[in-house]
Amino acid sequence: MSGNHVIGMEINLPVGIEKDGVIYKKLTLDRKRGVDDENMSSSECENNGQKASSILLRRAIQEFPGILERKPNPNQLIPEDIVLEMTEPDRATCIVEILSQYPDAVTTTTIPCQQQTCDLSYTFSTNKKDLEFTEFDPDVPMQFELNDGVIINGTECFICELRLLTGLQTEELGEIGKINAKNLPIIQTANLFYAIKSIDGLPITKDVIRNMTSDDRIDLSTYIMKNTPGYNLFIEEKCSCGGEVIGVIDVANFSGTRRKTKKK
Repeated sequence: MSGNHVIGMEINLPVGIEKDGVIYKKLTLDRKRGVDDENMSSSECENNGQKASSILLRRAIQEFPGILERKPNPNQLIPEDIVLEMTEPDRATCIVEILSQYPDAVTTTTIPCQQQTCDLSYTFSTNKKDLEFTEFDPDVPMQFELNDGVIINGTECFICELRLLTGLQTEELGEIGKINAKNLPIIQTANLFYAIKSIDGLPITKDVIRNMTSDDRIDLSTYIMKNTPGYNLFIEEKCSCGGEVIGVIDVANFSGTRRKTKKK
């Protein structure tokens, strides 16, 4: 058997890519290999998990019917624009499947308290088999109503029209996170700016996000994380200080038993 033999793993994406009016959701993945470790260790991927995810997906995706024919060489990288066009839920689904192919696959995630005056963080352990999966329903409006509202051009606005992030946007957010690793409010502003399409039909700026109340920002961030299609990666707990501990599971940390123990 060739050392490059591909173990094809067909999966269905929660969202898919639209081409000529048709949505394509099925693709074939390879498992993570040494070439991926090398690719993901490049300086370009340093401290940006989304760029690392992109390079992994470009190698691991073997076939995407309707979008990409099966690669003649399993180590060949597919065009970058495909993984940058994929939505964040589709990318996360692929990463979970690539890294959690063992029955006991578990990931650990550390999440800080949202209270700015609190320095506590909490570590969570999650088994892949416990994750719920939800497909995206394009007929259901992606909306959230702010409790306090925000002023845009002198008008008090409440209804946020939301959108799914693309791979390109998640990479950009990864860069923002790298630069502002110790400033969670700046990262939150950037995430909400990318996630909100409009509020009461009006375009937004980052200053609009900054002018939201802290409660509205937390409630909206929580809603987005809770209602993202694909695997439910949302974590929510109360900190001992009374603050909120909210975040998403770190799918990059999935690991499990690699080989069966041989009987002596």
